[in-house]
Amino acid sequence: MSSILNVSHSIKDGIGFIVIQGEVDAHTVTQLQSALDAVSDAPKGIVYDCSGLRYFASAGIGATAAVHRKLVKNGADLVFAAVPEAIVPMIKTLTARSINMVPGVADAVKLLGAK
Repeated sequence: MSSILNVSHSIKDGIGFIVIQGEVDAHTVTQLQSALDAVSDAPKGIVYDCSGLRYFASAGIGATAAVHRKLVKNGADLVFAAVPEAIVPMIKTLTARSINMVPGVADAVKLLGAK
């Protein structure tokens, strides 16, 4: 069975947005990485809209952690928004690295806008 992932990205008002729908794993992480590369220079940071996320494997954690380090070094941040309950334990692996999770995209924008 192959994994399915749809990723879109944009930058607005200094914030990079990545909308993730489907499964992030070793087979699909290159799509996530491409989106991260496209928005990694957003001066305020990046919002992951996870409302359509079904699975987030260690490959996604690795890609995310690398970009998070770059963002923090540049005074920005990365925020997970609208993470489905089933995915929260995997994302909490990242929160040990001080990555924020918030209930919705608007909350993430507010958090990054305060930086």
